Amino acid sequence: MQRDKHIYLVRHGTTKASKTNRLPIDSDSLTFVGIIQMYVLAFQMRSILSKAKIISSTLTRATQTASILARVANNTYVCSDLCNERNMFDSETYESLTRMHSRWGKLLQHIASFEEDIVVIVTHAAFIKVLFNLADSMDEAFEFEKFNKMYGLAPGTRCHFVYSHDRKMPPRLIAVQPPLFLK
Repeated sequence: MQRDKHIYLVRHGTTKASKTNRLPIDSDSLTFVGIIQMYVLAFQMRSILSKAKIISSTLTRATQTASILARVANNTYVCSDLCNERNMFDSETYESLTRMHSRWGKLLQHIASFEEDIVVIVTHAAFIKVLFNLADSMDEAFEFEKFNKMYGLAPGTRCHFVYSHDRKMPPRLIAVQPPLFLK
């Protein structure tokens, strides 16, 4: 029997796009504030990060975040496009919420095979929101506005879930911790 996996989701640090409320592009980088946010978070999570398997989205802002987290914890990270942001911009490759749900399923199967009991995933707000909705029926009517008011996934937010692959149940939310805000 496999042990439960503790999954920590970390939204990348602040970027110019997140600061100005514009849609991000793949090459968006962390701002100075975003870099400081991630160092603060890394020191807060250092004992967790040092024992964790760290996985990052392949997008620049996420790999910069993962690099900081891994460096502070004297650990490494790997990249996976399974953790990437939802493609909403290209009509030919537009990604439905159902398809993102499928990506989460593949990622959770992958996580179940890890030796580590702790996994830190550096990703993006839309991908995190899909995990919150995993137990519900997946449709395009998922109320992101209601979700944002309840949880507010600002850059640097971390969420803690427990996942039991053997029990075939969706991940359970343990906690949502907002980031340290710097002005």
